[in-house]
Amino acid sequence: MKTVVFLAVLLTSAGWADEATDRVAIEATVARLNTSPSLPSLFTKDFANANELRSFLTGSSVGPFPAEGVTIRTEGATVVISKEPMGEAALYTTPTLTAPVAHFVPRSITFISANSYVVVAVHERGLQRVPVLFVVRQEESSWRIASFRVLAEAAPR
Repeated sequence: MKTVVFLAVLLTSAGWADEATDRVAIEATVARLNTSPSLPSLFTKDFANANELRSFLTGSSVGPFPAEGVTIRTEGATVVISKEPMGEAALYTTPTLTAPVAHFVPRSITFISANSYVVVAVHERGLQRVPVLFVVRQEESSWRIASFRVLAEAAPR
């Protein structure tokens, strides 16, 4: 009986060790996305969100600007003045070369199947933090990003 319990504990701890190893590898995959976002080996063969990820990474941290209004762009900022009577003006500053480097920071990694995890992360650029979700899947013995989505921020209640 003691042998059976010992084997059960041993197998369970081996599973935890594999999960911990997987989590470290998945965090490393997300970290590589910070330095080499177009590296093909980071993504599964069926990764369908390449355009969304590219657009998210290359998009400016300013905007989107309102569709209605007059837009005045300068080197340091963009001002959008609404066309409504007594309209409002919104100032959007342009990131400078001294702006902090944007990067993904994993917040939680959740096991969903034998070879898949869901990673909730934030994309940080200065004070701006955008929540994102990755599905990371094991393919060809390495962890690769299978899906990417920008999450809607929780509205205050």
